[in-house]
Amino acid sequence: MSEASETPKVIGQLKFHHIKSNFFRVVHGDGMWCSVHPNENIQITFYSERAPIPVETVNNVLDNNRLGGEDYSKRAAKADYVRELEVTVVLSKYVATLLNGWLTGYLEGKPQPDSPPPILPH
Repeated sequence: MSEASETPKVIGQLKFHHIKSNFFRVVHGDGMWCSVHPNENIQITFYSERAPIPVETVNNVLDNNRLGGEDYSKRAAKADYVRELEVTVVLSKYVATLLNGWLTGYLEGKPQPDSPPPILPH
């Protein structure tokens, strides 16, 4: 067997600590926009879709000085739906290849090496 085709041997280990940054959060992705930079980095912007949140509402005041229901005819809100851009992730071509391999294996139902076991749905 030639040296070029030999499997590399493990000579040690390197531990990584996974620490959440102050800006860590979980986002929901209903969809995404993708583009490729001239340097081949891939930019993916994930968005969530939702009904618009009113910018202004008017409620009735009752004769007992309590707040009554909303007067929906005076609600000010955007029409249609909102796509709220949540986060943009920029990946190198190498990392995109790794992600593609992991996702393809997952979608084909194959166990993924070097990743945790799948989490069962609730």
